Amino acid sequence: QFQMDMDGNITAVRVPIEASVSPIVFERQPDLRFVSHEYLQRFTGDYAIGPQISTFSISGDKLRLSITGQPPYMLEAIRENEFRLVGLDGFRVRFEFENGDKASKAVYLQPNGVFEAKRKE
Repeated sequence: QFQMDMDGNITAVRVPIEASVSPIVFERQPDLRFVSHEYLQRFTGDYAIGPQISTFSISGDKLRLSITGQPPYMLEAIRENEFRLVGLDGFRVRFEFENGDKASKAVYLQPNGVFEAKRKE
């Protein structure tokens, strides 16, 4: 049995091997390419939506999102340039690039809409 998140992405597989034991659950792990410090560094920095500033930094092998007035959020890579907010189903951030190695835009994909934040210089 496949388990999916709110966006329809497969997050785990439950496999009943034997009737006398609970099914084994295999959880999807992030691609190792997307957890390296060099890869994550491309997204770090400050991004603005109007007066609101979002700061992305690296914490271990994950990105950390800090928004004024909110608790910090840990982000987990789900595919190239796209992350989910750990513990918040349906909330993702996709980074876009125009020129260079650093992301130029963070696109917040949320149940209540899509919001774009531009990198601050």
